[in-house]
Amino acid sequence: MQRISFLGLSVLSGLLLFFAWNPLSFTFCIFFAWVPLLFLADKIQHKKSFIGYAFLALIIWNACTTWWIWNSTDIGSVFAIAFNSTIMLMPWYGFFITKKKQGNFVGYFALIAFWLLFEFIHLNWELSFPWLTLGNAFADKVNWVQWYEFTGVAGGSLWVLLVNIVAYELFKNWKSKNSKWSIKVIVVIVCIISVPFAISNFLLYRISKEQNFDSNVVIVQPNIDPYQKFTYNTIAKQIEKLIALSENKIDSQTKWVIWP
Repeated sequence: MQRISFLGLSVLSGLLLFFAWNPLSFTFCIFFAWVPLLFLADKIQHKKSFIGYAFLALIIWNACTTWWIWNSTDIGSVFAIAFNSTIMLMPWYGFFITKKKQGNFVGYFALIAFWLLFEFIHLNWELSFPWLTLGNAFADKVNWVQWYEFTGVAGGSLWVLLVNIVAYELFKNWKSKNSKWSIKVIVVIVCIISVPFAISNFLLYRISKEQNFDSNVVIVQPNIDPYQKFTYNTIAKQIEKLIALSENKIDSQTKWVIWP
């Protein structure tokens, strides 16, 4: 029975991550998507068991969000999903070992450090695949994260991890702690979530006051098959097509013409 419960929590974590991502974009799910895995890390004592459940959650997340790679290459997509899930497992393995040996506080710090290090490496090597960087969960919620201009996408990843950790601590200790403690933790969660929102809205307000966004922009899409772009006519012919499409739309008010 316990094993079924653990499997359910693992699947739940993977699905919450999937729901948070574009195109479903139930973005708020990202703030508690890791809570089931944090619960499993507390309840499971053997690292092999935890690795299995964590890998299941990660491969569900990867498969549900990047299945479209199959349209390009079937074998390649299977490898990419399995490989990405495997390397994502490393920070969680490090967290589990550290937590069991050093306790919760050091374990949580290790999870944040290991995950951010993983994302940094994954953004800067030959096999880079940034789409599942945690901070990219807000890809279609740019009004939430205007402060990325200071922190980059890593700031979003840190935000997600912090909220998940505090949310799990609240869940874990809800009954064992007194009401004052619970209220304090709720206030902390609200602050961690709302302060970045407030900063983002302030930055948007400041920009709107400083700049006039009224612009006439022409965006040109020649609709050339990406598999044929190197064999479709000549480069000169492709440029001629872009010019013709542009001239058909621009007028005296056009400020920008954007080509692919």
